[in-house]
Amino acid sequence: MITYEYTLDHLCCLCCIHSGVANSTMGDKSLSYCNWDNSIGLLSAVFENELSDADKAKLDVIVEHECEEGVCDCSSHNIDKGQVHTTILPLSFFSQVGSWILDISSAKYLCGNLYNVSGEDLDSISYVIKLEEGNYSLLFQSDKATDRGIVDIDIDDVEVASFDCYGESSPNYSYIQSNILISSTGIKELKIRVDGKNILSSGYICPITFISLWRVS
Repeated sequence: MITYEYTLDHLCCLCCIHSGVANSTMGDKSLSYCNWDNSIGLLSAVFENELSDADKAKLDVIVEHECEEGVCDCSSHNIDKGQVHTTILPLSFFSQVGSWILDISSAKYLCGNLYNVSGEDLDSISYVIKLEEGNYSLLFQSDKATDRGIVDIDIDDVEVASFDCYGESSPNYSYIQSNILISSTGIKELKIRVDGKNILSSGYICPITFISLWRVS
């Protein structure tokens, strides 16, 4: 049996070619944020050494052109390096302040979110991600309710976004911040922290469904 050895960067690019979207870089591993069924099927085929000849040919092209940081540099693949994005799922955290638990609800995107059951000001949770130098937009997918706090997002201890999550109850709410400048490529710490609350709010709850960053330039 022949064993094919490919890096995660190469697999990522192949997933992207199949689905027609750019890739997601999380920490030191590159993952495709694309059609889930296509990606999982492709990765399974790789690990079981059952790639089709057509897929092998695409991988050969990728290897020949040497993917850079998980983004294929070959213009024939039509992957725009400026549109790289990273999506962080809430349970992939590496440190926390306060107590955080998973709340399962069919009313929410992804059927649930992570939130600080401790409900204290200054509760926080941190993630390790890899970002390229550039200008980013950020999506904080959460909700609104009358016991929500003000949520700040820091990258390497620099505040890049602040959202007041108090409001009329809504199980899914998208908070967006643009024009986030990352001055150097590398491993970053992204922290989500509670920083006070609206005067009308009754608490400091911070639900997290997911976080995404898009490099726009």
